Amino acid sequence: MDHTIKEGFELQASQRYQFGNSKSAERKQYLKQLDRVIWANRQAICTALYKDLGKSEGEAMVSEVFVVLSELRHIKRNLSTWMLDQPIKNPIYMIGTQSRVRYESKGRVLIISPWNYPFLLSMAPLIGAIAAGNTVILKPSEFATHTSAIMRSILAEVFDSSMVQLYEGGPDVAQELLALPFEHMYFTGSTKVGRIVMECAAKHLSGLTLELGGKSPTLVSGKAHISKAASRIVFTKFFNNGQICVAPDYLLVHESILSEFLDQLKKEIQKLFGNRERSDYTRIVNEHHFDRLKGMLDSAQEGGAELLIGGESNRSELYMAPTVVLLKNPNHPLMEEEIFGPILPVLVYKELDEAVRLIHALPDSLASYIYTKDAREEAYFIEQTRSGGGVVNNGLIHLANYYLAFGGTRHSGMGRSKGWYSFMEFSNHRSIVKTSPYFSIVDLLGYPFTKWKLKIISLLSKWL
Repeated sequence: MDHTIKEGFELQASQRYQFGNSKSAERKQYLKQLDRVIWANRQAICTALYKDLGKSEGEAMVSEVFVVLSELRHIKRNLSTWMLDQPIKNPIYMIGTQSRVRYESKGRVLIISPWNYPFLLSMAPLIGAIAAGNTVILKPSEFATHTSAIMRSILAEVFDSSMVQLYEGGPDVAQELLALPFEHMYFTGSTKVGRIVMECAAKHLSGLTLELGGKSPTLVSGKAHISKAASRIVFTKFFNNGQICVAPDYLLVHESILSEFLDQLKKEIQKLFGNRERSDYTRIVNEHHFDRLKGMLDSAQEGGAELLIGGESNRSELYMAPTVVLLKNPNHPLMEEEIFGPILPVLVYKELDEAVRLIHALPDSLASYIYTKDAREEAYFIEQTRSGGGVVNNGLIHLANYYLAFGGTRHSGMGRSKGWYSFMEFSNHRSIVKTSPYFSIVDLLGYPFTKWKLKIISLLSKWL
């Protein structure tokens, strides 16, 4: 049965306590069914991702289906333990009490997901929200309609609409949803839209998770393994055609290796993506984003950027070749906003602290990467920069570890997800203290404040 958005929201109100108080066995049963249905529909999911983004079956399976199923199964294996109340120590002046943290559901959760990984970035937070006992309304991107349709079918097979609903549509649907007083909102997308979501959440004092983006820096030291660095950067930058929130957004390359590194970069691009007709190179999502990227590249060249590699494009095919440009000025317009596509600017640096100052000039990013064989350079880079996550001598792979938290900082987001962190993000950490009905030392610390009580308080204040 179809509901209006408001009706669907009200329908889920009754489940706030009913499903919120469910045992681990019930929640795990839902996750088990979801696992089964996703696996049964894996080919349909891959087909939908191809229609929406031109993703090959291999890339769709590796980057979306596999990651979702691996995290789902990890959560399912551990959920019973995670849901247990956590005993907490008491200080000596609370003798006679017991303390614990109870992980409770928050209630109704809104998830707004993007188009670049439409299956992964919809299902992963949904799994965390369900594991924590919440109901979910999912609003996927209007730019990935085929994936939205298969997700609607999958969710309807597993969940009643009082637990999970999916609403398709554009900004008007998102605005209607954001006007409702959800207990928690989870948004993945641009920093610009993230600010709007944060304003809406503030009106209702809703909990909020923002997975945004930013200009993730990649530093290639003069002490890097050049061929390995080039190979891994080409893969991590042009995977999904650069349409990844944690893709290397720009390179900082030491002047001593610039020529050799660029030669190696060109070889790797030719090896992986030299055949324009190959079917496993993802396309740009739509004409709007193609025009945006083409405009960025054209203005970059007009602004003095040197085209080193690529540059070819075809609007009718939504094709843009892996492209590398050399910037002479760090204040170039190409450094002002996240690229989110297959254009890779290169800046040259002489000293490590110079490169770090360039990074400091930009907002904190969702990820940061360094390629070096020098442990001191590695330590300096990590200590002197800030980002949501980071990788040494590779990129993106921190997302594959469901034991690690994933999330941003300031302009790149707030909150954490993946595995246990998703369960915690969608849970209310309720502190419970139980006192003996007969005696507690706390009884000695209240009114009336007699002289001997003041002495006890004075002693406790001095020695504890």
